[in-house]
Amino acid sequence: MKHTWINSDQTQNRLLKNLPPHEQQQLLQWCSLIDLPDKRVLCEQGEVFSCVYFPHNSVVSMVSVLEDGAMVEVATIGNEGFVGVPVLLGVDKAVARILVQVPGRASRMGIDAFREALDRCPRLNALAHNYAHALLSQVTRSGGCNSHHSTEERCARWLLMTADRAGSLEIPYTQEFLATILNVSRPRMNIAIGVLQKAGLIKATKGHIEIVDRQGLEDASCECYRAIREEFDRFLL
Repeated sequence: MKHTWINSDQTQNRLLKNLPPHEQQQLLQWCSLIDLPDKRVLCEQGEVFSCVYFPHNSVVSMVSVLEDGAMVEVATIGNEGFVGVPVLLGVDKAVARILVQVPGRASRMGIDAFREALDRCPRLNALAHNYAHALLSQVTRSGGCNSHHSTEERCARWLLMTADRAGSLEIPYTQEFLATILNVSRPRMNIAIGVLQKAGLIKATKGHIEIVDRQGLEDASCECYRAIREEFDRFLL
């Protein structure tokens, strides 16, 4: 992973942008700007975190992995927050596999530096705890959503959340990856993508999905997208 230093004019991370200037400058001195490649595993489920990450235009999945190898996404992390909430709560181990779903950039920070920053920067401490609450809300919503909502609704939710966190209406994807993290068969995933495309909401090409009617896609999504978005927007006000 390539890395360089970042300044406050370069950050796209909304949590970092909501820090007062002196805290932001102090925090960014301890961060390095890195490229996160597609499908890179940042931490395996049960492994100890070595760093926390503040995504800018990259998007990361928290994926629950079962003993038989089955996987399902339980949360999506992007420019609204950071990877490493267990560290904030005094736990070093990851509760899920941390997997890059959209490549891009992130600010990386060592665990010791992050803990020191939490002590020195009261606004960071408050925002980080608010974010932890919002992330827990997302995980809770995802459980109900995966059980009760249609594949088309869940796919629409995932596309909207990913677009928000990547800051782009064009999303790299493969049917295999999306079917895996939504825990549906590839034929069923293909049908769902086809339904959304036929409705004129998205344009799917090999390796890409473009959202062409955002409002229509929001209408096609379940209520979970709106509830999750409002929860994250509230803590960043």
